[in-house]
Amino acid sequence: MVIQDEKYAGSLPTVLVVPLTSTQKALRFAGTTPIIATPESGLKNDSVALVFQCLAIDRRQVGQRMGQASESEQATVLAELARLTGQAN
Repeated sequence: MVIQDEKYAGSLPTVLVVPLTSTQKALRFAGTTPIIATPESGLKNDSVALVFQCLAIDRRQVGQRMGQASESEQATVLAELARLTGQAN
């Protein structure tokens, strides 16, 4: 899941991503949140966003967009990132 704002950082050679897993047991860890499989998300299985494993990857490794998480799921991912970095209220 790409979490980088392309309007701001589209010229960077890297992209910030949050890896996903279909292993629901990962929800036991802090810094995770569920992402539901829907036609819009493009996921075949319900998944878990591993926000605590956020990383920058080479832009060339990113293929075409397969789907998009809902606005509420995106907001939850960013809220988890804020908690992990001590920026949450």
